[in-house]
Order: sequence, then structure tokens, then C-alpha cells
Amino acid sequence: MTEWTKEDLEAQARRNPDLAERNPELNPDKVDFGWQEDVKPSKYRATRTECNGRTYPSEKQAKDAAMFEALTGPGLPYKAYLQEVPFRLPGLTPTGRPIVHRVDHMWIDWDDKVEFFETKCRDIKGRAKMGELKRSQVEQIYHIRITLTD
Repeated sequence: MTEWTKEDLEAQARRNPDLAERNPELNPDKVDFGWQEDVKPSKYRATRTECNGRTYPSEKQAKDAAMFEALTGPGLPYKAYLQEVPFRLPGLTPTGRPIVHRVDHMWIDWDDKVEFFETKCRDIKGRAKMGELKRSQVEQIYHIRITLTD
């Protein structure tokens, strides 16, 4: 079996960011290499939170997901609920990968009407502005409406 170093795992995570999501044992931030490193705080001051076996980047997004899941199922307002729904946007990143915007939550009601929601984040150093731009592009290209949760 191959012994992975932290650098190997980080290189794999850069090449395929979804790899660490699908295989938590390969996430360099969660692997115990036998030494304690300083944990870098989130630049948004968000606390990673686990809810129903899934890890969310913030308590607020975990709370939204729990609420959406609680309203989904037989006898409830919605028949299906999806998370992290990808929408491909025009162009490529500098590394040649497609540009994708992932909408946090999608509901499908019993009449097959689809609703999209995103957990609102703070505007810090332009990143939220980029999210706003991508959200606007998705709405215009795919003719959908994305509602921000409070």
C-alpha cells in the first residue's frame, strides 16, 4: 500500500477538489499524520458543522439543510431535496477546468415545481461578490430563480 504524505494529499485535492468530499480519508485536513498543526480559522469565521452525517461549511448552512430535509417526504410539502446542485458556466478556469456554480439547496414539490435556495453568507473581500456574480449568471443562463435564505 502506498504511503501518502500531506503534500501528496494536498496535490490530489487541488487536482480534484471533489476527491476529498467523496473520500474523507483522503482529506489532508482530516488525516492524522502524528503531529499537531495549527488549525487555520475560516476567513468567514464560520464553524464547520456536521448534520445528519454530512459536514457543512457553516452552522447556518447545516441548519438550512436540516430544515429543508424535515419538510421533504410523503405527506410533507416537498417530495425531493438535493444539495450542492452544479450548474456549468461559460469558460474555463486558468487550469482548464470548467467553471461551475453549485447551488446549496434544491427542492422539488409534488407538482414537480423546482425551487433553488442558497444560504446567504457575509460579504468579505470580494468572494461573496463572486458568488453573487455566478448566481446572477446561473439565473440568466438557466432561466431559474435562486432565493437567498436569511
